[in-house]
Amino acid sequence: MSAVLRSLVVSLALGLASHDTYAESITRIWLTHPTSDAALLMVNWETATAEPSRVSFGPSKGLGETREDNTEVTLHHVSIPFPTSGELYYRVTSGTVASKVHRVQTYSGNSLRVALAADWQSRPDLSTLLADQPHLLMSCGDLVDQVFSPDRPGELTHTQPFSDLIDRYPRLFATVPFMPALGNHDHQIRPRSPRPPTEPVYDIEATAFRSFFPLPEDGWKWHLDVTGFSIRFLTLDLNHVTDQGTTWQSCHPLGEGSAQLAWYRETMSQSKQRFVVTLYNEQNRQVRSQVGGVWGELIQQGTAAITGYGHFAERSEVEGFPYFNTALLTNAPPEKDEGYSKFIRRTANYVLLTVPRADGAMTIELKGLDGTILDRSVWNSRSTDLLP
Repeated sequence: MSAVLRSLVVSLALGLASHDTYAESITRIWLTHPTSDAALLMVNWETATAEPSRVSFGPSKGLGETREDNTEVTLHHVSIPFPTSGELYYRVTSGTVASKVHRVQTYSGNSLRVALAADWQSRPDLSTLLADQPHLLMSCGDLVDQVFSPDRPGELTHTQPFSDLIDRYPRLFATVPFMPALGNHDHQIRPRSPRPPTEPVYDIEATAFRSFFPLPEDGWKWHLDVTGFSIRFLTLDLNHVTDQGTTWQSCHPLGEGSAQLAWYRETMSQSKQRFVVTLYNEQNRQVRSQVGGVWGELIQQGTAAITGYGHFAERSEVEGFPYFNTALLTNAPPEKDEGYSKFIRRTANYVLLTVPRADGAMTIELKGLDGTILDRSVWNSRSTDLLP
């Protein structure tokens, strides 16, 4: 081997070694769907300094395709196509730092597994949830204690609490698309005092949340369709609804004439999927009663409703329609859905929803963090005349 060739080989080896050295520098990565049809995957990450954004991706570890944005930022959002079959591999790069190559399951196969959790503040061990290999992860609200820094109350753009959440579960968020609903804590920009203060306690527009999590539509309410399984998720901004009109108001208006109710009514009427699941972060009994029961009537046009309001596991049924409550912590005693509760237990838990691709029923399990199935119920698809 000539000296020149030897020099080139050594230089290449050093370059590869150098790349491997920084390859795993980016570990704060999370995935979302920015559109309602799940055809795009948004890859999100953070860097310490402002850098361009690049995602390399493909059906194998060899990757092959690239999407780039040369704008120098610290909070990165790059969308890539989400395939309908096989697996997706990707790596993110910003300047001289990069991530490892991550693998993402696509929404293929004979069944779809969706994990849903709420009240993430205690940051418990979620290894059992990860072992269930969900295709999709959702939140029913309250990812953080608050979105402001204690020394800067009122700040609207402080996203560090969400960054800390991603850091707690790096593998989970880097490999499973995550679609969160809002809870009151995800809006909170000031301490909550015993009486309504002069300034708002919550940022109703959820500025920090929406900048950190690129979601469909306007981000505080949205829907997502997983077409191959004929399932639609409708997500609402419902939390602390009795505080409407005060400086404690935490969510968007929900009364007759409100944009939220009009959107939900229209979107539900257009939902022709076999399964329609509604998510929010308010007490099920409280939501059903709003606007003279109109909210309950609309919700029960779907298949199920799941909330993260209370710190317990519960399944209740109203006229044969199931309402679930899930939470990752148990800081308060259960508030039973009186007269309708079929199962209730004060324990940290999450929901695992399994949907068949072909004809069949949807299974909804309430699971303890040790993997125990606390409650299991099976729900048939909606009337076939609703299907496309």
